[in-house]
Amino acid sequence: MAESPEVEVRPTTPGDAEAWLDLLEEVAAEGLWLGTEAPIDREARRSRFVAQLGSPSTGSFVAVDGDQLVGSLGAVMRAGMGAGVADLGMLVASGRRGQGVGSALMEACLAWAREVGAHKLALTVWPHNHAARALYAKFGFVTEGTLRREVRRRNGELWDAIVMGLVLDTASPGRPGGQAGTRPAGAGRGGGARAATGGERPRLELPGGALRRDGVLLRPGRLADAEALAAAIDDPEVHRWLDAVPDPYTVEDARRFLAGTRQGWVEGTAANFLVLEEEGARLAGGIGLTLDREDPGLGEVGYWLAARSRGRGLATTAVEAVARWALGPVGLRRLELRAALGNRASRAVAERAAFRPEGVLRSWRAVHGRPTDFALYSRLAAPAPGPSSGPCPAPGPGP
Repeated sequence: MAESPEVEVRPTTPGDAEAWLDLLEEVAAEGLWLGTEAPIDREARRSRFVAQLGSPSTGSFVAVDGDQLVGSLGAVMRAGMGAGVADLGMLVASGRRGQGVGSALMEACLAWAREVGAHKLALTVWPHNHAARALYAKFGFVTEGTLRREVRRRNGELWDAIVMGLVLDTASPGRPGGQAGTRPAGAGRGGGARAATGGERPRLELPGGALRRDGVLLRPGRLADAEALAAAIDDPEVHRWLDAVPDPYTVEDARRFLAGTRQGWVEGTAANFLVLEEEGARLAGGIGLTLDREDPGLGEVGYWLAARSRGRGLATTAVEAVARWALGPVGLRRLELRAALGNRASRAVAERAAFRPEGVLRSWRAVHGRPTDFALYSRLAAPAPGPSSGPCPAPGPGP
């Protein structure tokens, strides 16, 4: 069975019942992570626990450190129309989280699921459980939706629940519905119609785990970066232009963001990087590439810099590095960039990074409640043929 550096993961036995009940009570008492709330009915839980162990449709594993049970995972195959889908749940002792226990349990679960022929694993998780969501994303689970105000807690609150799934069988014929998107079908980012071009979604592969260019390092964020990220981004100039960033920006906001970025990498929909100065590895800012959900050849880039890092060309270097990666190995044909018309520093970065101005999107969106014009820039994988390859007018006030 799978092992982490300090724990052994093995199939659950009836003799684990009391230790499992103790762990369930402990985690339920925290009131944050499980659907089960304290106090629990130990007798009823014990009976179900033992009964399920004898079922061929159940995979159950415990993580033990010596004689101490520190984690548990159970997966139950559905019957009827849902046959082949296994629903799973996990709990890990509070003092053992972040130490590889959850990963070891997941590896055992995946081996069991493939052995019994499950074609999909499914679960629900609370939106605030960022560590669990990041763990599942690491193993390939994707967010399939949010059940709004789904679960009533004992105190009367209604909590949302996030549905995540991992498809194990990608070879059998399927009949999926329409491609889910963030906008109405056919609506482009600027509000006009855009036809989907089809094709396979680009792969966000990052050889070496990072991008490097002229002393700047771009790498995916980690939960350990939360404090540095919160300190860097909580800046008046950042809040001036990025009004969607919480103000003030807390360490918890940073953890939530960093956990969410892992999902984008796994789903192949977005690549978010932290910008660091290679000398000293000081956090300088952030940059993100978002792929269009309807057009697999189109992406958009956005960026910000901490106050202490501005004016030294770091943003231009970062944008250039992401553009070369997106239009090269990733395989995009077009990369777009939007900057508020009044954000001259951001527009200058776009122009220095060889993005060409295409015009002004009048009142493209509201910034701090005010309709704001945005300059639209683009950079292509190869020069477009015909008259469009000629000079483009600089953005200016609309008619």
